[in-house]
Order: sequence, then C-alpha cells, then structure tokens
Amino acid sequence: MQFFVFAGYAYLDGALHVQVSLAMDAIMGGVAKRRKNVALAYLCSPTDVFVCQPDAAEAMKTNLKKAPLWQKIIASLSGVYNLGM
Repeated sequence: MQFFVFAGYAYLDGALHVQVSLAMDAIMGGVAKRRKNVALAYLCSPTDVFVCQPDAAEAMKTNLKKAPLWQKIIASLSGVYNLGM
C-alpha cells in the first residue's frame, strides 16, 4: 500500500510559531479528510513535551533494565537516563 506523506515542517519564533502550527494542522487535517492513504509527519524538537502515564514510565524503566548493553548505551547517550524518572 502506498501512502502520501504530508509533512509539517515549519518554525517561527514566539507567537508566530503557534499561528503557523495551527495553520499547518488545519491544512494537513483538511488533506487527510479528503484523501485516502495519507500519513502525517511532524518535525519534533528538543523543546517538545509529551505526557507520559506513570505506568508507562515504570514499564520503560523495567524494560530498560532488561535491555542489552548496546541499547543501554544508546539510551544513556540520548538522555533517557536523565529524565528524572
């Protein structure tokens, strides 16, 4: 199955960022409603924050303890160990 990948990669400083984000979401939502097989992509930044349920955080820590050494090394380099969990 083929998908049309529609990406929202825009950034502006301050309040303009909120405006451009809302505009991108509206345009991408409209396209996704009218076209089949659409995949939406967003460029995340280090300032993005995502809510995580406590049980999901505990599962992450448990799985990380059981992970192979190479995954633990990558996790430490990516900052997973520095999340204050």
